Order: sequence, then structure tokens, then C-alpha cells
Amino acid sequence: MLVAQLATTALFVWHAEKRNLRALPSNNAQTDRLPPVSIALSPQPQPMLNNYFRIAFRTMLRHKGYAALNIAGLAVGLACAFFITLWIQDELSTDRFHEDGDRIYSVMRHSTFGGVKGTTQSVTKPLAQALLDEYPEVENTVLWSWDTWALLKHGEEGMRINGNWAGA
Repeated sequence: MLVAQLATTALFVWHAEKRNLRALPSNNAQTDRLPPVSIALSPQPQPMLNNYFRIAFRTMLRHKGYAALNIAGLAVGLACAFFITLWIQDELSTDRFHEDGDRIYSVMRHSTFGGVKGTTQSVTKPLAQALLDEYPEVENTVLWSWDTWALLKHGEEGMRINGNWAGA
């Protein structure tokens, strides 16, 4: 018990000295009788860190297989975390440019073509009209096409691109 009180008093005195504050008197008679204790911290913890790095390097040299496996696992984990972060950032940035971006929603369609299941944003025009007619919350709809090749032409110049079209 006395050791805990001594440590608490020493910590309080150290904080008071570091911040140039005066120590407030306590109501505990045992800690008032203890002399003030200052704690000296090493200004440079580099020798300890250098020792840790040296030990880690020696261990990696001694156990090359485990070191390579651990470093490869760390690299794959960091790469996955990086790509997941990019994906989440892309998903959260959708429609941020629009002033009413919080009111924009997308209807997705699950379908099977040739035994392959897929999800697309392409829905039929009757669904868009049904959403407008049956749900008063829906103010407007826009249809979105499949990825398709299109020929864009201006005068005599033209180019063929892959993309989508949107329209009401």
C-alpha cells in the first residue's frame, strides 16, 4: 500500500515539476510525510529501439524461412487493407458532387444469364414507371444501360468507346 502511495506521490510531483505547477496539499497524512520524489526519464530512448531492431534483424537472418513467410503475409495483409480502403472510399464518394446526393438511390437487379448470376444497375422502363406511380417518395427516375460499345461522331471525326448511357 505504501509503495502505491509513493508511486502516486512521485508521479504527481513529477507532473507538477514538469508543468511548473505548485503541488496541492493532500488530505492523506502518510503521503504528506513522504519526501518529494522526482522521476528522471531518459531523454533519448534510441538505444533501446536500436537494440530491438538489431535483435529482429538477427532473428530474421537466423530463421530466413519464417521471416520470409511473415514478411510476405504482412505485405499481403497491408495490400488487402489498402485496396479495401480504396474500395470503401470509392463507395462513400458516390454522388458527393451532387447537392442532393443524400437523396439519390440506385435500384439493382439480380439476374441469371446462361447459368451465370450477376447484379446490374440496368432495370426496365416499366419498373421505373411503377416506382414513380406507386411510391410517392420517388420524385424522379433515370434509366441506366448495360455496358455497351457506342460510336461517338462529331463532323467527320468519330471514335468508338465502351460505356453506359443514362436517360429518362
